[in-house]
Amino acid sequence: MATEQQIPKLAAGFVEHQREFAPLSVEDAQWAILNMKDAIALACTAIRNRAKTAAKKIVSLIHLKPVTSDGRNGHQFIEVMEFNRFDLGKWAKNCMTVGRDAQGNLVVTSDSGQVYKPVVIKGEEFEDDERITSNIRKVVAGMKCLTPPWWLAPLLREAMSDEEIEALGLDWLIVMHEPITDSGGRLFLLGLDRGDAGRGLGAYGGGPSGRWPRRGGFVFLAPQG
Repeated sequence: MATEQQIPKLAAGFVEHQREFAPLSVEDAQWAILNMKDAIALACTAIRNRAKTAAKKIVSLIHLKPVTSDGRNGHQFIEVMEFNRFDLGKWAKNCMTVGRDAQGNLVVTSDSGQVYKPVVIKGEEFEDDERITSNIRKVVAGMKCLTPPWWLAPLLREAMSDEEIEALGLDWLIVMHEPITDSGGRLFLLGLDRGDAGRGLGAYGGGPSGRWPRRGGFVFLAPQG
């Protein structure tokens, strides 16, 4: 992409290139430069408008049933969910027991008595090359949605059946909390899946450049007010 400093060089290069095929008079060169200036101005305006449109991209929010936190820590979530035959992935359990936040603090604890109102954005709302973690967060931030805590994932997994996820036309739901660093130093996001074992809770790549398939959904919290 050309910077403001590069544009004059591009214009000069264009005129020089044209001279290779048909020498230009001074008047012709001036005319070419003036018209190129207008063309560049129009192109830059179009690019800015496209960027503004992308920043203001509006996607549909699907509101899920509210869930209320109950103060369980990661170990307690695992104990209860395994007793009830949920399919917990190895790295999901790792994140909930020894995972750390961006400041290096353990994330094992949760709050209690807080009502959360989750919303889902379908992956199909984004083009394939736009379905990237950093871009999804950017779009949703413009919609005033909030970042959920990690414990929304197990709470939501207990509250939703696989059939309810399927009814949304989705294969999984990724809870877009702040990424958790597992014991191996990798970034993860917790998510619900409806694999062969059923009622799954797994951990998925949580880095900003992560790309996602179309048949997933991304969970945030509804805007306040």
